[in-house]
Amino acid sequence: MKKLLLAIIITMIMLPAYSQNKWEGMAAGLAGNVRAVVMFNNEIYVGGSFGYDGTFTDQLNNISKWNGTKWLPVGNGMNGGIRDMIVHNNELYVAGNFTEAGGTPANAIAKFNGTTWTALGSGIDGTVRSLTVHNNNIIAAGAFSTAGGSTANNIAMWNGTSWSVLGSGITNNVNVVLPYKNELYAGGSFSSPGANLVKWNGTAWSQVGTGTSGPVNDMSFHKGELLIAGDFALPYAGVTSWDGTTFSGFASSGVGTIHAVISFQDTVRKGGNFGSFSGVQLYDGNNFTDMGTIPYPTEIVYNLSVIDGALYASGSFSGSAYNGIAKWQGTHSTIGINEAGHTKANFEVYPNPANGVIKVSIQNEGSSIYTLSLFDYTGKQVYNEQLNAASEKIEKSIDISGLRPGIYFLSVKDGKEKQFTKKIVVI
Repeated sequence: MKKLLLAIIITMIMLPAYSQNKWEGMAAGLAGNVRAVVMFNNEIYVGGSFGYDGTFTDQLNNISKWNGTKWLPVGNGMNGGIRDMIVHNNELYVAGNFTEAGGTPANAIAKFNGTTWTALGSGIDGTVRSLTVHNNNIIAAGAFSTAGGSTANNIAMWNGTSWSVLGSGITNNVNVVLPYKNELYAGGSFSSPGANLVKWNGTAWSQVGTGTSGPVNDMSFHKGELLIAGDFALPYAGVTSWDGTTFSGFASSGVGTIHAVISFQDTVRKGGNFGSFSGVQLYDGNNFTDMGTIPYPTEIVYNLSVIDGALYASGSFSGSAYNGIAKWQGTHSTIGINEAGHTKANFEVYPNPANGVIKVSIQNEGSSIYTLSLFDYTGKQVYNEQLNAASEKIEKSIDISGLRPGIYFLSVKDGKEKQFTKKIVVI
């Protein structure tokens, strides 16, 4: 009996430590659904389909910025919904199903320099659902037939001055685009040029592996692999990862519709509608389990973003504490009996800000290996390397010349899974 009790106590100690609810509202939130969250000019910008803030006091027109205490308008806003936003070359690119941006005619896509809105040529004739940057070009994907007046079939490329097509395009709706290993990946609900998941090598489209058996809704990165999530049963249910050659799965992806996936604090998180008390769940190594409570389980988390080291969930949900957007204030840690025995790593990064090379100096205090990972503000991993600790001080130079300006997070993990993170500014 004593052995059984000891085993139960140890098991309880080793469980992930969460308080019941660690989601925090941001003032009264937004009166509608929020689809995109980014950092621009050191402020959090959100886009979606909402007319006002959560108190119905300030008219926002589908886009807003957070000043730390209040949601503020961004000029005159947009006359239609926003589906995605990205930052490229110090400008904010916004896409959706609008025809005006800040009063300026702009069909489905526009850019903002902090003061002025500018259209991207004659724009796109439908809805843009996803934006990314590939080889320094803007990639727009969604449900449309032309871009810049030319046939584009749901995906097109903007080089800064004009639109161009990518082969024959994709036959139906594209929900997400993301570059991975020098190729452009696209996921959605289509049958050609592949089953819901394809890649572009610069000259032609091809199916990724066996494709998926249902729609792909989101993609992200985790430990150097591509995370893919959506409404599919194969190759693995709901969430799968791709290393460039092979799909891998998770022990259980659970039930419900997955709209978002991201890696946060080295753990896979998914967002959607799961019929539980939370629209966000994390993978604990065996199952996906609820992260706190985002209210009204019939409502939906559409987007997960990591900004300044914090996780934000946004979508179509409401409650007394938050409307449309919430910030995670909890932590995930496995608390073990020998936690005090973890080694500590003191490390410095310089210069910071930087624009060419950063140098990492680690003061080793007992670990044999260290893993360095660099993430952008969305949680996308842009660098990963494992170092052997052959001396008391480890020095490493990292080339960041290919990264676009913005905020990044450098994670240093020792051989006992103790992790430390510093914010890096690339200029």
